Amino acid sequence: MSEEAKPKSSSPPQRYDDFNRNVPDEELLEAVGRFLPPSAPSSPEEPTSRDPKPPHLQVLELGCGRGIDVRELQRRHARHFYSFTASDRDITNANAPGNREDVDADNGKNEKNRNKSITFINHALPEKLPFGDNSFRLIFSRLTLHYFDATVLREQIFPELCRVLLKKEENPGALIFVVKTHENIDADAFQKQHGYRKALTGVEDLEQLLAECGFEVLSPAKPVGGKSHDTSGRPFLLQARVLVA
Repeated sequence: MSEEAKPKSSSPPQRYDDFNRNVPDEELLEAVGRFLPPSAPSSPEEPTSRDPKPPHLQVLELGCGRGIDVRELQRRHARHFYSFTASDRDITNANAPGNREDVDADNGKNEKNRNKSITFINHALPEKLPFGDNSFRLIFSRLTLHYFDATVLREQIFPELCRVLLKKEENPGALIFVVKTHENIDADAFQKQHGYRKALTGVEDLEQLLAECGFEVLSPAKPVGGKSHDTSGRPFLLQARVLVA
């Protein structure tokens, strides 16, 4: 196998899924739309553990890439979103002229770029999220969480997501994410041009990990995506909500 064809490792890699993220994922956006709370003014309010009321309306995206999905969601639902990525390049691209007309690039600083409708934040999983407890009604993610193995998901990421999601009996916080798994990845996917090594936890293992970390799985995982995923296997969509004691 040539050097270019060998599996590459990165934590998390930045380019493997770029060719699958050029257009919004309709099935993910529809699932997210069903869980969105009623529309609120499209102005940011910092979620904190000191004020439990405003965060009920907050929505967070994990690993925004170039912001394709979150920008489309904001266009459809006219609310404020938080979105983060570990890549300065991605934040710059998400804020580039032509991607959104109302972007404020904060004088070129990439740490936290705010505009009227989306707050882009530079942050890398599995580090602790920079938000207080019960900060978000909904967290969603596309092709991000499959870069972490079961131990990291169990001990760091899922508990942290549970911490910042709303614990409210009549309307608990929800987690919706799309990942590749053992079951649906092509055998030669890592030999393809943009291949990167993924952790690729299995579907049943993911559902078990969610249950161990305080979530209830809402429906069986289902494969999503069409031709845009043909080169590397179709991912699964999983939906869960926080269990409230």
